[in-house]
Formats: sequence, C-alpha cells, structure tokens
Amino acid sequence: MTWRAKMYQRFATLIAARRQAPSNDGLSRMIASTVDGERLDTAALCDELNHTLVGGAGGVSGDRLGDTAGV
Repeated sequence: MTWRAKMYQRFATLIAARRQAPSNDGLSRMIASTVDGERLDTAALCDELNHTLVGGAGGVSGDRLGDTAGV
C-alpha cells in the first residue's frame, strides 16, 4: 500500500470516528470539509495538527508533508 493510500485510510478512520462523536474543534471541521469535496490544505492541516497535538509549538511542516506526499 502506498503512503498516500495509507494516509487516506487513516483519514477515513478519523472521519468515521468523528462522525460518531462530533465536536467543534478545527481539526474536525477540516476533516469534514475534505469529505464534502474540498481540497485538503496540507499547511492548514499541519497547523491544526500541531495545535491539537503539541499546542502549536513547532512540529510538522506543511511544505515537508507536501514534499513527502509528492504533491
């Protein structure tokens, strides 16, 4: 399975979990918007992940994620 397929599989799992227990945080809204057909903004996603996981104190870079994904 490619990296991209694994990423989509993980998002599908997150989306299913979020729909079972919806919340109002930015990450939930961002995931929900990708389901509705909007293009995922990797830089914004990384900012949200950093804020959610480590309080925004550095971490994942949108540019590095895009480079890794081959986008």
